[in-house]
Amino acid sequence: AGGGTIVSCQNGSSVGSTTACTVATTNTWADYRGVFTWNGTSGVKSVGFGAINAAGGISSGNFLDAITLTLKPYLEFNTPPASGLESVANPTALGIKVTGNIPVSFTVPITVTGGTGTLGIDYTTPTGTATFNVTIPMGNYTTATTIPLGIAIINDGVAETNETITFSMAPSTSASPYVTASTNTCGGTVALTSVYTIIDDDRPTISINKTRIAGVGTENFGFSGTNGVPASLTNIPTTADNTLTTVPALTNLPITTDGVAISFTETQPSASWQLLSAICIDANAGIAALGNNNPATNLSTFTGNTVTIAAANVLHTSLFNCTVTNKNNAASISLAKTDGKATTSAGGTNNYVISLSNAGPAAADGVVLSDIASAGLTCPPAGAVTCTVTGAGAVCPAGPLTFANLTTGITIATLPANGALTFSYTCNVN
Repeated sequence: AGGGTIVSCQNGSSVGSTTACTVATTNTWADYRGVFTWNGTSGVKSVGFGAINAAGGISSGNFLDAITLTLKPYLEFNTPPASGLESVANPTALGIKVTGNIPVSFTVPITVTGGTGTLGIDYTTPTGTATFNVTIPMGNYTTATTIPLGIAIINDGVAETNETITFSMAPSTSASPYVTASTNTCGGTVALTSVYTIIDDDRPTISINKTRIAGVGTENFGFSGTNGVPASLTNIPTTADNTLTTVPALTNLPITTDGVAISFTETQPSASWQLLSAICIDANAGIAALGNNNPATNLSTFTGNTVTIAAANVLHTSLFNCTVTNKNNAASISLAKTDGKATTSAGGTNNYVISLSNAGPAAADGVVLSDIASAGLTCPPAGAVTCTVTGAGAVCPAGPLTFANLTTGITIATLPANGALTFSYTCNVN
């Protein structure tokens, strides 16, 4: 109407409402502002200005300058679906993508609607609950910008299947200062929901413990293995029988490759030791949430000194605890004595031969051999006792030996498996 005064805010045929229509004047210029809701079809539109009131008719309009059209900001989830490693605590792919002008910051309600991940165990939200708000700061986002959701991933250190989190964004309403719409394509599909996959990057593990039976003092064992078990590990001490020995260097070893057999071979202190048992249990066996279908039974077999867990049982979620038990086998001692005669006569002599042998499998080092003359025999105490090696590896006691030594007991320091000795001496027949 001239003079910088406003007549009205005019509604076009497809403008559903007009609000906050104001005017501020400076001299003969007026600064008009208003908020309009478009109810027509989506797509590329032309915006124009038409005179609504002028002296002498409306064949021409007013001067227009510094025209700015501002739409409500467009919001949607960023790159749905997205994924990231469990070790990435604050994934950047978890966010709201925004474009447009935001004169005043506002919040967007977000809800965790599902997924296989567990809130508080696998991830956390800003509120610690399934519903939380994300603040969109004020600013002119001329290009699409991602605002983080504030989700933190918990790296639990447990080998498990990949887990998911499903989010939803509250849609815009008439009172909302934003529009849920595609930020890439005009009229494109809007990402109102998002699925984030937590990719597990922990490895399955194996722990090996030791027990022993029939040992004396400290006994050292060793291991060599594959698929996570060290190629060479020596001098693993055990100090007591029937006691579980935890070996730090064999505890929670990351398994190198899923679906590949694990094997390890034990080095034993001597040939007298044997692998008595090997029990390997998967602590995660049968846990459906982990996708582990192993049975809760011993999953290992052994041949000789080598223990094997079959490839089919080496799962990504396996947590193997193995107990390897060894036994020191007793030596098998045989003792025989003969004079080589069917009959004997008073006044004569008998030549006696004692045969001592060890069939193993353990050594009989330190065994004591003794003999006492029976009634009717006189064996001179100073009479010589001759020792002869008849089985490889045995060692005769240091001499000279006499029957007096044999009476009190002769110690054989070295008598390995398959070792044998003979002791010969002469007695008088009374």
